[in-house]
Amino acid sequence: MKIAVPITNENKISGHFGQSDYFGVFTISEESEITGMQTIVPEEGTGCKSNIASRLATDGVTVLLAAGMGGGALSKFTRNGISVIRGCAGEPAELVREYLSGNVEDKGSSCHKHLTSSIHLPQHNQHKHAHSCGCGTEGHSCGCN
Repeated sequence: MKIAVPITNENKISGHFGQSDYFGVFTISEESEITGMQTIVPEEGTGCKSNIASRLATDGVTVLLAAGMGGGALSKFTRNGISVIRGCAGEPAELVREYLSGNVEDKGSSCHKHLTSSIHLPQHNQHKHAHSCGCGTEGHSCGCN
């Protein structure tokens, strides 16, 4: 089993998966123990317009532990056979251990309050818009729509 976690450079769960600096892919043994962690830094970015969902699925990931995520991204992960657990926070390895212990449930935190205006940032292939996605940052570039 493999579990992916969107991570910031501060080694915390990214408040929104589209703002993560990289993904940690944790390999889990049959005894539900972490046996390894691979770092994936997607060249195309981490937002819902990237191919990160299919890339993680190809790498054998079946679960994504995330904080906030938009509906488009959620659909992409689901279509790729990856179960998404939203509303997560904290240090990645500890979160994975808590999930394996049965102590982490999906809280339904999705980025779904978009306003109609957006400013496109072509250099990052993301957009900036004012909304509340549950990550605690208003008007940020999150890569969802």
